[in-house]
Amino acid sequence: MCGACHILRKDGGYMNLQELFASMEAHLRSVGYAESTIQSIKYSWNQFALYCKRKGIVNFDFSVAADFAKEHYGIDFYQNEIPHSQQECHIFRVFKSLDELQSGLPITANRKRPKVAIPSTFIEIIQPYLEEYGCKVKKSSLDDAEYTLRKFSEYLIKCGIENLDQIDMPDITGFRETLKDYAATTQNSWMSRIKDFLVYAYANKYTKRNLSYLVTKRKYEPSVKPPSLYSEDEIERLLASVDRNNPVGKRDYAILILAARLGIRSGDIVNLQFENFLWEKNEIHFVQQKTGQMQTLPLPNDVGEAIIEYLRNGRPVSEEKYIFLKANAPYTALNASTLHPIMKKYAQRAHLKNDPPRKFGLHAFRHSLASNLLNKEIPLPIISEILGHQKTETTTVYAKVDTNSLRKCALDLPTIMKV
Repeated sequence: MCGACHILRKDGGYMNLQELFASMEAHLRSVGYAESTIQSIKYSWNQFALYCKRKGIVNFDFSVAADFAKEHYGIDFYQNEIPHSQQECHIFRVFKSLDELQSGLPITANRKRPKVAIPSTFIEIIQPYLEEYGCKVKKSSLDDAEYTLRKFSEYLIKCGIENLDQIDMPDITGFRETLKDYAATTQNSWMSRIKDFLVYAYANKYTKRNLSYLVTKRKYEPSVKPPSLYSEDEIERLLASVDRNNPVGKRDYAILILAARLGIRSGDIVNLQFENFLWEKNEIHFVQQKTGQMQTLPLPNDVGEAIIEYLRNGRPVSEEKYIFLKANAPYTALNASTLHPIMKKYAQRAHLKNDPPRKFGLHAFRHSLASNLLNKEIPLPIISEILGHQKTETTTVYAKVDTNSLRKCALDLPTIMKV
């Protein structure tokens, strides 16, 4: 985030569209945006300028930009569906930045579109429920609950229902039908949240009857998918395919070797900060995003050297507290979702096959680490500890394809274990 930028000219007048573009371009260059990125942004500006010329518009307005985006790109700035495409995020940021510049606000790096509110018809019931629920769960779970209840309330409104007491079985069945393309586990998760909400509504006298009985879970046979596994040789080929002679390669190699050697999840990798590395002890410690539990792991030499090489010769100059940053300005932390295409790029470069059920996700490193350690007859409790599992049973799912090693695996803990 940078300081505030204003649109008043030195003579006190307001900037027209072209002057606003010029001011924004100067800002982008001052914070180190790549020339290719600036040219891409300028192309969008030029298309917008032609649109404004046809409409007789001289000054910038975000609502006009929203109309342009919908007409020219088919993008709705005020829709809140997930996931957003790369183009949607880019176009939104192009015009949101202009809006921030014109308003004298700090120009942010946030790529999210405006959040869609819960329909006002049900907000007085849903909001207090979310406040109570949010005291018991992580933010990610609260966000999921809010999204579920927003979609449910939007469906009810489409059905002409403006009072929860109007809900009957066909309404619940109809909403469940909108989820038919989701996995059975996801469907049940949504319906469980709705059931819990209806219990809350009755307990707090928002409804005259307990409607939760209308919501039932759908029975299904859970299918356990075989994990994506890569041999140690394949992993070494993937790592060797990274060109470490440039900043991006140094960053990607450090990320990949962290995941390969230690099995750290994507969300935990992008959240790593300088304080998580205890160099004097050759350890890395962090709170796992998924479990909230502290995890401490030994830092192998090749992993530590890769991270140091990135910090010294690859990481952009930045006051960001996170280790791994975007290669182009603004130099903010990577998002966990960006690590999948990173691994996919190098897996393809190493000519690794991803025939089903194998996938190119970074999570495959966790499965592979468990399986490869099991092949070396490392006890399951040790493998569980490395992966940050609270229960050994969880680790058996990761390593379930290696039944022979599971049978031979002893439960005695060794005094020394090399990662």
